[in-house]
Amino acid sequence: MTGSDYVIGIDGGGTRSRGVALRVDGKVLASTRGGALNFYATSQALFARNLNELVEALQSEVGESRCLRTVVGTAALFYQATPEERAMALEAVKSDSMGDITLVGDAVTAVSGAGGGRETILVIAGTGSIAVRLVAPGEVAFSGGLGPMLGGDPGSAFWMASRALELGQRHFCREGTHGALGRLLCEFFETTDIAGIVSYVHRADDGRARLASAAKVLSNCQNSDVIRAWREIEARAGRALADLIHPLVRERTNEGSIIYIAGSVLTQNERVRQALGAALSKVYDRDFSLECPEYDAAMGAGFMALQMETSSAEKWL
Repeated sequence: MTGSDYVIGIDGGGTRSRGVALRVDGKVLASTRGGALNFYATSQALFARNLNELVEALQSEVGESRCLRTVVGTAALFYQATPEERAMALEAVKSDSMGDITLVGDAVTAVSGAGGGRETILVIAGTGSIAVRLVAPGEVAFSGGLGPMLGGDPGSAFWMASRALELGQRHFCREGTHGALGRLLCEFFETTDIAGIVSYVHRADDGRARLASAAKVLSNCQNSDVIRAWREIEARAGRALADLIHPLVRERTNEGSIIYIAGSVLTQNERVRQALGAALSKVYDRDFSLECPEYDAAMGAGFMALQMETSSAEKWL
C-alpha cells in the first residue's frame, strides 16, 4: 500500500448511483453519479454497464494510481451477496481495475456513512422502512426491511397510505358512500371507487410506488376529516418505527442517544419524527436525538473499503 493508492465506494440505488474515490488517508479524490445498480430490478447487463461507466468516470479523475478495493452497496441485496449473486452480478464487469470487490446491501453502506464508520443505528423510512445497526466492522444487525409483500414495512409511506386506504374502505362499507379519505384517494388514482385502486396497485408496475406517493398528498391535505384520520396514522407510523429500533438498542441507560434518520417519511414529516422520538423516550426514559447522517451511503461504502484495507478483511465477510 502506498500513499497514492485509493479505494472506491459506491451507493447503487434502483434509479441512480453515486461513487467516490478515497485515498488511503481518507482524502476524497473524485466523485461522480451514474445510473441504476440493482441487478434484480433492472438487469445484470445494465448493472454491469452502469458500474463500468461509473468506475471509469472516477478513475479518469484519479489518474494512474492503484485501486485497492471497491465496495458496492446495491438495492438488490439485503446484507451481502451470495457466491451465486456475486458471480452473476459481476459478469461483464471490468473488475481488473477495481481491486477486491465487495457487494453488500445499500442499507449496510448507509449505516456506515451515517455515523462515519462508527457504531450507530440508522432508521430509514421512505417507500419502505428498515432499521440497521452497525456494531463493528463486519457486524450489522437489521430490523424490518421485509417489503410490501410481507407486512408493508411498518412506518413506511406505503404502509401509511395502505392504512388510509383501509379506513376509506371501512367507511364505504358502513355508509355506502366514499368519505373524505376515499374520495381523495380515488381522485389521486383517477378511479371511481376503492376497488379500482386495489386493482391498480396489484397489477401496475408502479402500483406500490404510486400508493406510497399518496402519503405526501394525504400529509398536505387541508380537509379536516382527512387531517383527523391522517394525524393518527402519522402517530402510529412513529410508534411502528420505534418498534423497528427496539431490537437494536442494547443498553438502557440514562445517557442521551443519537438515532440517525433517512428517507422522506422521517426527513419531511415532523409529526412522524416527533411520534418516533416520544415512543423511544417513553420506553427508555431518556431523550433521543434524531439526526441526519453525517455522510451519505457512497462515503459509507468508502469507509468500509478503507477499514477492510487497514484491518482483517475477513471481519467483513
